[in-house]
Amino acid sequence: MFRLKFTFLYLLLIPLVNWAFSWTPLFTLPDGGSWSPFSLVVGLILVCRDFAQREIGHYIFVPLVIGVAISFAMAPPQIAFASGLAFLVSEAVDWAM
Repeated sequence: MFRLKFTFLYLLLIPLVNWAFSWTPLFTLPDGGSWSPFSLVVGLILVCRDFAQREIGHYIFVPLVIGVAISFAMAPPQIAFASGLAFLVSEAVDWAM
């Protein structure tokens, strides 16, 4: 059985969601803002991150960095940078707790 399945899934979901944000059409909200349906997948990524962290502990930064690096190859740099920064802050706060 694959021992690091959630870590691998976490690593793959990061570039997938960033790539999807670059091509998924946005829906206009009544307040004038916009919303991407792929925003829901971010919650799935955070759940996978929790399970991955159980598999590898604080080494969770390794798949995060790899996933963000792949994101820069697959998504516009603005999306990859914003996502990477958000995930880094999330991981740092989680690690600090």
